[in-house]
Amino acid sequence: GSKSADLRVQIEGVWGGIDQDAEDYDEDVQVAFFIPAQDSNWVEGGDGWIYYQGGPVPGTYDYDTDGGPDADALEPETVTLCLVVAFDGPSMGNAYQGAGYTLSGTVEAVQGTNGAAEDLWDLDMEAIKALTAEANTHYDYFQKVSCYTGSENGDEPGEDEPGEYAFNVGGLVRWNSSSQAWELSDECGEIIQGTAANYGEGAKVTLVVKQNPGYVFQGWSTTPNRDDGNLIPGSAANYVGSTYTYEYTMPADSVTLYAIFNH
Repeated sequence: GSKSADLRVQIEGVWGGIDQDAEDYDEDVQVAFFIPAQDSNWVEGGDGWIYYQGGPVPGTYDYDTDGGPDADALEPETVTLCLVVAFDGPSMGNAYQGAGYTLSGTVEAVQGTNGAAEDLWDLDMEAIKALTAEANTHYDYFQKVSCYTGSENGDEPGEDEPGEYAFNVGGLVRWNSSSQAWELSDECGEIIQGTAANYGEGAKVTLVVKQNPGYVFQGWSTTPNRDDGNLIPGSAANYVGSTYTYEYTMPADSVTLYAIFNH
C-alpha cells in the first residue's frame, strides 16, 4: 500500500485423507506442529496471531523535503513469512499413510502510524516487538528439531532409531521374460497404502496394492534385492504375503518389501 503498515497472520493447519477408522487413530493427539523460523522477525503473540516484528513495513508514498508528495513513488516492499513444520512420527500410525497437511492463513495489515495497530488489535506493539522466540507456543518442542535449531543431530529419514527399524516399500516389480530379470515398473499397478517409516519390533504395517489390467499380483516379497541400483536377476520366492491388503509384522531389523507381478 501507499502507507506504512503493521502485519499479523493467523495460520491454520488442516489434515486431509486421514483414515479415521484405523485402530491407531486418536483425534486428540496432536501430530503436526509449526513455528516461525528463527530470526525471521515473526513471533506468536499468544492470541492466535503471528506478528511481524520488523514493521511497520514502509509504504510507497514518498515526501520531498518541503513536506509535499514526491512525484516518484517508492518501490513496494515485500515481507516473507517462513514457517518450520514438524510431524511427530512416533505418534503417527497407519491412519496418516497417504494423508496431507495443508496450511492456510489470514493476513491483516493496519496503518503503521498513530497507534492504529494498538487501537484495532488492542495490544502493545512495542511489547510484541520485544518478544523472543521463547514466546512461541511450541518453542520447547522445536528445540529437538534439527531443521529449526540448525543442528545436525537429527536422524535422516529411514535411519534406524533406538528400538525402531526402517521399513520401506521398494516398488512394483515384474518379470521381464526377454532379459530374464526382475524390473521395477509402475505399469503393473499402484501402491495404495504403505510408505517409508520407522517401526518397533512387532508393529503392524498395513499394505494395500491394486493391479492394472494385464498383470496378476503374486504377493509381497523381500526379494528381489538391489545391487548398485539394479535389481538382481533371480527368483522372487521369499513371499511374506499374497493378499492385496496385507498386514505385515515388523521384525527386529530393517526391511524393504516389493509388490511382485506377473504379466
